[in-house]
Amino acid sequence: MSQKYGYGNWDTIKANLRNQQAFRFDWFIKSRTPAELGRRVESLIKMIEKEKEIDAHHKKVLQNKKKRELKEKEKTEKPKEAKKAKTEA
Repeated sequence: MSQKYGYGNWDTIKANLRNQQAFRFDWFIKSRTPAELGRRVESLIKMIEKEKEIDAHHKKVLQNKKKRELKEKEKTEKPKEAKKAKTEA
């Protein structure tokens, strides 16, 4: 809803939540103040951003690991190729 009504419009979001069928019997959500809803949205956004940063870091680590493995594989294959060439000649 924050996306629909804009970040910071907690009063509008609270009013809309009260009328939503999905939250009809959810007294916990209905009893929250606009400030509490705002803090909850902010904490959720921070958690999502942190998760994205962690995922990006893990992806970068995996890419670096693959590059290192390829380089090591190339290093081990070059001496083998050189030995084969010497035995064939």
